[in-house]
Amino acid sequence: MISNALTLILLALILLILISIVTRSSKNGITPTPTSPKVKEEVTAIVKNYTPTTIADFGAGWGTMAFALAKEFPHTDIYAYETSLVPYLYMKGMAKLKGYSNVRILKKDFFTVRAGEFDLIYCYLFTGAMKQLSPMFASYNGTVISNTFALPNTVPTATKNVASWLGTTPIYIYK
Repeated sequence: MISNALTLILLALILLILISIVTRSSKNGITPTPTSPKVKEEVTAIVKNYTPTTIADFGAGWGTMAFALAKEFPHTDIYAYETSLVPYLYMKGMAKLKGYSNVRILKKDFFTVRAGEFDLIYCYLFTGAMKQLSPMFASYNGTVISNTFALPNTVPTATKNVASWLGTTPIYIYK
């Protein structure tokens, strides 16, 4: 009897988590997607060329890129923006568990922040979000690194193509 009740509670919790992720994903237009290990490695190498003191991860998802940057740059303030509750809570727990004191995890829409607060902004979003961010980045003097999706009508300073299990992934760099 107790085992059946625990199983039902666990299944209900899993269902609520899935509903939460699907609901927020449909609103955001994309699911929280982890950055592949090879892309994470390449982005980290690119960031080393810029020595930023503040980095924003717009749409941080599960925090794979934010945590990689926090580990590689322990004296850099990393701001991870995520509006989906479950990934946000996951990041909060992982930051505490791993001891990343330089990561600020914010359940806040990145469209409401000022890009000028950061030296570098990392994005792994989707075409629609990049289009919406174009006006914000037009007057931005920092560096934008975008995984997979380019800023429309903007020529990148550089593009790196990374071979990964998903095929070839472009990384766009805007200065």
